[in-house]
Amino acid sequence: MSLDDAFNFVDLESDDILDNILHTKESSRKTSPLWNYVDCKSPAHPGVPVCKRCNYIFSIKLSNTTIERHLLNKHNIIIPKILQSISSKVPSLLICGHQTISSEAYLGLTIHYIDQNWVLRRFLLNIIPFKVRHTGINMAAAITNVLNEFNLAGKALALTTDNESAMLVCRWKLSEEFEKELNNLTFSHYHCSAHILNLAVKQGMEIVDQEIVEVRQLMSKIKNSVLLCDELRELCVIEKLEYLRPEIDIETRWNSTYYMLFYNFVKFM
Repeated sequence: MSLDDAFNFVDLESDDILDNILHTKESSRKTSPLWNYVDCKSPAHPGVPVCKRCNYIFSIKLSNTTIERHLLNKHNIIIPKILQSISSKVPSLLICGHQTISSEAYLGLTIHYIDQNWVLRRFLLNIIPFKVRHTGINMAAAITNVLNEFNLAGKALALTTDNESAMLVCRWKLSEEFEKELNNLTFSHYHCSAHILNLAVKQGMEIVDQEIVEVRQLMSKIKNSVLLCDELRELCVIEKLEYLRPEIDIETRWNSTYYMLFYNFVKFM
């Protein structure tokens, strides 16, 4: 799957896969050249893509290709393909694994490179539905297929992943293939610093684990009680404070413990 056709620059900073998908679509529409000709905030059709040139209303489930074809046929406007402009090496490929609430697994592949104007670029290349075993060999095969599809296999210089054992096998397999098939002896692997930092923070939080457990229990009790939520809302009105729904952290969601503590306590101190 390639969200918004994956030819757009995106910033991947979401808490979970659903937020990530929504954020990807919104960010793409703000930064891709394609969306300079499309209005998604029309008062008459909010949230629906509308052509700025002729007011043609597109389907909300359209692809980039549909808009490109319309602009070319109706207005003789050609949207340049980002991938075709990558003539240099791709310094880094970033792999992220995600799992939805319904236990569907996806593998996200982001590329980072410097364009001809020495501007650092990054965009989501593909989000791959992963229905086979999550082994390093299978992940390497899926990534190789995507790179070959976009003619980027010979341009990849490095791979960034977390420290999970399957990712390490994936890196080893990709390095082996690139060295054998493409004579690429410079391919490198880097460990994600954000993932390492997150592991360190989680270990550090064990020192104050009892306090965090008590906060979590309190927030869970309030969140699951309509009566307590109503009383909290009334108290916020009396104290002239903004009411925020109680937050509970989630083990697999980065920063969620911070948000639970900040929005429930620190913000009101």
